[in-house]
Order: sequence, then C-alpha cells, then structure tokens
Amino acid sequence: MLSEVILELVSIQQKDPYALIWRKLFVILYKIKRNADLKGNTVILYQVNGYDMIYEPDERKFKLQVEDVIFNLKIDELVTGICEGRFLPS
Repeated sequence: MLSEVILELVSIQQKDPYALIWRKLFVILYKIKRNADLKGNTVILYQVNGYDMIYEPDERKFKLQVEDVIFNLKIDELVTGICEGRFLPS
C-alpha cells in the first residue's frame, strides 16, 4: 500500500532525476497526517528494516525508533529523507 507507492515514486526519481516526487509524497503523507490528527489515532505508516514508521498526533511528528535511537521528524523532513533514500520502506 503506502510502502509500495513510496518505493514506486523513488524508483521514478532514480530513473528520471527531474521527476518531481517531493510534492506527491508530501500530499500523500499530509492526508494521512490530517486524518490521524482529526481522529487522534497513532498510525503505523510502514516498516523500515523491521521498525515501525509511525505518525503520533499528540506530538505531531513522524517517529521511527531504531533500538535506542528515536527519529522525530516533521513532514517535510520525512519527505526529504525519503527522496534522499533514507527512511525507505523495506
């Protein structure tokens, strides 16, 4: 689902560096974020090497905990990270 869409967009960008995927990813994640904010529910977005990438509406951050390290990301930081090959679904 979401992980497949992300991987497909990143693949498009790798084939065509001028493809504008940042905005598409932002819109997709914003819709998920907005829905989670309205409902007040934490959402598991996808897995990164066996760890859950989640959106936490109370903190209004995307979070990834890898062992003892916790990444707290704003939406633009997550989108940029995905576009740069970090935080990709596994």
